[in-house]
Amino acid sequence: MKKTIEAIKSMLSKYNNQIFTAGICMYVFAIIMSDYTIIGNYIPEFLFSCIKYLSVAISILKIAFIDIKTYSIKQRKNVILLTTLVLIISIVSKNRTILQIFLLILGMKDINFKKIARAIFWLELILLSLTVFASVTGIIENRIITRTGETVIRYSLGFKDCKYPAIILWSISILYLYLKKEKIKSAIIGKELFEIYKNQNMEEK
Repeated sequence: MKKTIEAIKSMLSKYNNQIFTAGICMYVFAIIMSDYTIIGNYIPEFLFSCIKYLSVAISILKIAFIDIKTYSIKQRKNVILLTTLVLIISIVSKNRTILQIFLLILGMKDINFKKIARAIFWLELILLSLTVFASVTGIIENRIITRTGETVIRYSLGFKDCKYPAIILWSISILYLYLKKEKIKSAIIGKELFEIYKNQNMEEK
């Protein structure tokens, strides 16, 4: 048992970023597939629950074996107090997702967030593309949604609601802007400098 614990500690220490990033991606995958896409209707919910719990377990192991050593006594007390509060809220509201997300956020200490953002960007892009492709080609249902009294027809594109593709696309756009923020900043600065240069030339003429 002791050797197993030591092996887990060693693996977590060595592949900290990779394992945690994989855990986050697994959680996002389970959420999108089970809650957003129609594909989730063909797969047992139990499987997605297992993926979510495994993701949270990875975060808990990281907190217990790695992060806790770096906390001061005051920080440890705050973490315990906050975790207890979130646990109570989760029990009272009967919403386990609150506690799961809190533990995942808590486990992000000393993790390269840019790597997580990049991984989630590609994951969401692939899931969105595959779901839309599957619905357009007839592999899964492409629901037609109309509002009462309106003639506007909207397609769900393989999602449980027609607003879900837009939500995921928005998330992809935000992640892209975050990942490319330095290039975007440079482009904006370059444009501003060009405008100043152009205006100066016009004044000289």
